[in-house]
Amino acid sequence: MKRLTDESYWNTVHGGPAPVAAPAVPTSFRKWLRHAGRSYAAEHFWNCCLSLHLKPGPQRIIEIGSAPGEFLKECHSRFAFDPYGVEYSPVGARVNRENFKSWGLDPNHIMQADLFTEDFQSAHREQFDVVVSRGFIEHFIDLQPVIDAHVSLLKSGGTLIVSIPNLSGFNYLIGMLTSRAVYPLHNLDIMRIEVFQKLFDRCNLQTLFCGYQGGVDLGILEAGPQTPFSNWVRKVNRHVQWGLNVVFNSFPAGFVPETRYTSPYLLYIGRKKAT
Repeated sequence: MKRLTDESYWNTVHGGPAPVAAPAVPTSFRKWLRHAGRSYAAEHFWNCCLSLHLKPGPQRIIEIGSAPGEFLKECHSRFAFDPYGVEYSPVGARVNRENFKSWGLDPNHIMQADLFTEDFQSAHREQFDVVVSRGFIEHFIDLQPVIDAHVSLLKSGGTLIVSIPNLSGFNYLIGMLTSRAVYPLHNLDIMRIEVFQKLFDRCNLQTLFCGYQGGVDLGILEAGPQTPFSNWVRKVNRHVQWGLNVVFNSFPAGFVPETRYTSPYLLYIGRKKAT
């Protein structure tokens, strides 16, 4: 199976400098700024996509490529799920375990392993109610074994959630200024809905949703080499994105168009059919 990234790449990603911490007691104005400019794409993902297809309760969820763990933490908070993660990168697994421990979650639920090994697949086959990967499958060329590995972890009736960035259209043009170097690490061919949808066209999956997701989110273009120019573009992007979020969040859910040319993600949600 040809990978477009290797362990050293992900060790670098997860072992980078920690983000600068926000003030411990933000002012009311800062709180308002954060609320007004909260990510429309994230709000839409949680409130208009996942909440429609996931039911709260004692279910086991696993994220493939789980570091640093915030997604699983949010699933635990919102849905009371029991979170697990599998991480290929040793550095990513360590960071994820440390975060779980600080959040009061079980760090032993984070496994440092290769998803595709027979040992891992045999040990965890049909063990989870929800299987998730975000920004994972686009780093491979041959996608059918990748999707098979996801589905095999699901119980019958379980839910599969797969999202990838949409590095085409407007995002491709802007990304050429900041993230051009990481494009070869991504399978750009699957970032078209007709190709993406066919990946999940199989007899043991029932599609619940498949399409573009989010309005515009320039945050997906943060990767790439740090140069004075690229950092300036990223800074401008953050200010522009805050303004777009304010506008988008002022409209009812579903009002903002989701298209190939503007949306930041493609999202699939499906259910494994009983066998």
